[in-house]
Amino acid sequence: MPDEAKLSLKLVFVNDVNSAEMEVALASKVSEVKARILQEFWPSSQPALDTVERLRLFAGGREIGGKEDDSKLLKDIKIPVVSQGPTPVHVAAVLKGGSGAANGQSKEAVSGEASQCFCTLL
Repeated sequence: MPDEAKLSLKLVFVNDVNSAEMEVALASKVSEVKARILQEFWPSSQPALDTVERLRLFAGGREIGGKEDDSKLLKDIKIPVVSQGPTPVHVAAVLKGGSGAANGQSKEAVSGEASQCFCTLL
């Protein structure tokens, strides 16, 4: 696939009615896509940027990148492509702090509360 190849993404923010569309090069690193989401597309209804530790992106039922895979190129991780329109990507923020965040536990695991994430695959 040529480096000039582009991919259109529809960003669906968790627990939010906001969405946005962006176009990225398949030669982009996952970390670059996440940085661009935070800089250009982050809705004001989401947690403040200074409280966000990192982003998690999901497409086609699986995570795109991850802590160790953010340096990979989109074309190398075989992101699912939707031919009829932009590929839906669910965007979830992992917040800084929290008593379990330092040792890798999620806030839900520490507090015992269930997640309020209700994602719909399009």
